[in-house]
Amino acid sequence: MELDNMFPNDLLDQAQRDMEASSAISGRERFQAADEATIRNEGHHATAAGVKLIRGAIPMVASEITKWVDANAAKAGKGKAHTALSTLRRIDTHTLAYAALNAVHNGTLRLQSSAMVQLAAGQLVESEIVAQDLAAQQKALVAQRIADLKADGESTKGMPKEGRAVINRIASVVSAQGSAKSRSKVFKHMVAKHMDHADWPPEVLVKMGEPLVNAVLLTLPSIYEMAVSGGPKKAMVNAIRLTDEGLDLLASINDEMEWMFVVNKPMVVPRALGLT
Repeated sequence: MELDNMFPNDLLDQAQRDMEASSAISGRERFQAADEATIRNEGHHATAAGVKLIRGAIPMVASEITKWVDANAAKAGKGKAHTALSTLRRIDTHTLAYAALNAVHNGTLRLQSSAMVQLAAGQLVESEIVAQDLAAQQKALVAQRIADLKADGESTKGMPKEGRAVINRIASVVSAQGSAKSRSKVFKHMVAKHMDHADWPPEVLVKMGEPLVNAVLLTLPSIYEMAVSGGPKKAMVNAIRLTDEGLDLLASINDEMEWMFVVNKPMVVPRALGLT
C-alpha cells in the first residue's frame, strides 16, 4: 500500500520537511568536523574557506610582489636593493603569493606575531629554493652519466633512473599543499639523503618572508591588518589580525559552504513538490 494512501498528505509533507532539515544539519556537522581535522593536520589555509579565500587573492598578491621585485631590481645597481631580492626572483610570483597567503592566513588564525608569520613564509621560500637546487643537481648527475656512457660507447638506455625518480619526487612534494612544517619535514629527509644543505637561520627566514607578508597587507587591507597585542604584564608585539570585514567575510564563506554538504536520505515524498 502506498504511503499517500496510509497517511494524510500534510503529514507526509511535514515528515519530508523534517527529514530535509535533519539532513542539512547532519551535513553541516560533518563539514565542520572535516574542517577541524584539516586544521589539525594541515593548517587553516587548507580548509574549504581558506582555500577559497587564498585562491581568489593569489593573482592580486602576485601582482604586488611583481611590483616589489621590479622596484628593488631598479635599485640593485645602486646597492639599495632588499637582501631577499636575488632569492625571491628565482621563484614564480604566483608561488610566492601562495606562500605569503598561506603564512598570513595560518598565522592570523593562530594568533602568531608578525615575525612568526614572516618566518613561516620564509620557510616556504626555503623549501622552494631547496627543491630547485635539488632538481638541478639531479638533472646534472643524469646528464653527466649520459655523457660518460656515450664517451665509453655504451648505450644510454640503462642510464640511472634514480636521478629521474628524485626529480619526480621533488615535483610531487612541491605541488602538495601542506603546512610549512610538513613540507619542511619532507624536504629535510630528501636533502639529507641527496645533498648538503644548511638550514637557513631564523633571521634569514624572516628577511625572506617580510616582503611577501607586506604584499598581502598592501593587497588585502580590508581583510588583514597589522595590530599591536599584549597588555600591562606582557610585552607588546606586532601581530596580523583579521579586520571586522575579514571576520565577516570568513564567517560568510563558512556559513555558505557548511549548508551545501547535505547528507542525502530516502525521501518520504518527492522533493519536486516544493518541500524545501
